[in-house]
Amino acid sequence: MTTFKWIKFIPSRTRGEPRLFLSRRGFITLNAAFCRKFGINKYVVLYCDPDAKVGAMEFVADESSPGAIKVGQRKITSFRCTSYMDEFDLHTFADKHYAVARDQETGFLMFNLVKAIDPQRRKTRQGGIRK
Repeated sequence: MTTFKWIKFIPSRTRGEPRLFLSRRGFITLNAAFCRKFGINKYVVLYCDPDAKVGAMEFVADESSPGAIKVGQRKITSFRCTSYMDEFDLHTFADKHYAVARDQETGFLMFNLVKAIDPQRRKTRQGGIRK
């Protein structure tokens, strides 16, 4: 009989950079690192600079803000924004991952639509690149 040497896999809670996924179906999905670093409220307001190809979001506490979209409260969360994608013609940027950074001037969380991230190239715990 074969003897196995089992190694338990324990996922790291801090691994990964905050990023979002813009889907072809009109959803924005925020990864767990995003939710931990920036926190999320029940509603989000979306912004776009179509000339610079930069999107942004601002989390708000209630729906009284014009344009507020309800956000689910989960570890990894997503919300539908097809009208946002239609309005700014963002469908060509769909099905890609984007890094997120806070704009110091406005406090918005920005994502540059020109600089998509390859989801297969992530850093490992040992500092190498996973392909």
